[in-house]
Amino acid sequence: MGMPSCRNALCDKNRPSWLEGVLFPSRRGMLTPSGWFCSASCHSLFLINRTVEMHRSREYRMESRMKLGMILVDRRLIDTEELKSALDEQKRTSRRLGEILLSQGLLQEKDLLAALSRQYGISYIDFEGTHPPELPSPEKTPVPKELIVEFCLLPLEFNIKEHSLSLLLSDPSDLRLLIGFFNEFLPAFRVQFFLTSKREIEQRIALFYPDLQGGIRLPQEMEGKEEMEEMLLDLLGFLKKKREVNNLSLTFLDEALWLKFRWGETGCDFYFLPPRKERVEPGKEPPLDHKPL
Repeated sequence: MGMPSCRNALCDKNRPSWLEGVLFPSRRGMLTPSGWFCSASCHSLFLINRTVEMHRSREYRMESRMKLGMILVDRRLIDTEELKSALDEQKRTSRRLGEILLSQGLLQEKDLLAALSRQYGISYIDFEGTHPPELPSPEKTPVPKELIVEFCLLPLEFNIKEHSLSLLLSDPSDLRLLIGFFNEFLPAFRVQFFLTSKREIEQRIALFYPDLQGGIRLPQEMEGKEEMEEMLLDLLGFLKKKREVNNLSLTFLDEALWLKFRWGETGCDFYFLPPRKERVEPGKEPPLDHKPL
């Protein structure tokens, strides 16, 4: 009978015998709750692939004992008739309750997130109307980029000395799966999760991984949208190559786009405004062949 092979399906290395392990310590590999792995990289790859597969199967979505509908009714955000109608729609379409209430205009996103925060016992951070936080670059944290994109999450704080990691999360039903992953992936770290809107996280993911996100997606109503997206990608690509640049953040305001970063010791803020339409007084309309400069 052969020795057990590496738990990573993409690796064909076998676990060495006891004598080989004594004579060649580098071959011992590592024994984890998931099995034996020939190296730390194989262990990480296995955990990432398994977690992504579980997430896509939706079999490990976390359910809460508290019902979202009852929380919303208790907070008087919706009434019982609106809840009943939304639940009937949920049975017909299998859509999530919060998604239905948002699409029907019965609920604001921040109210839904606050209710989900109570339902799952996770703190909610509302960045709307506040100074955008300086988040650590995902490339300088141990969080795999595959999970950042798959789960729409982002590092909020990372302290290697204190072995602590805080993450922004957009879907609290992923909590159980993510907690299981980080318990094995970073067993010595204390990992905390905070809830915020998906849009807030997507904006920041686009800064660090535009190739995985298909570029920066500006609001549909912005004029010159495609041209501005290309310009921003070029600018961000230039800034990311500069070692002096850090703390990049991109925020969508009501009538502007706010790009913020630090260049060495200097803080930089840029606002991209849509072109203003000139007001034309009645009786002074330009001729049909008039072209603005």
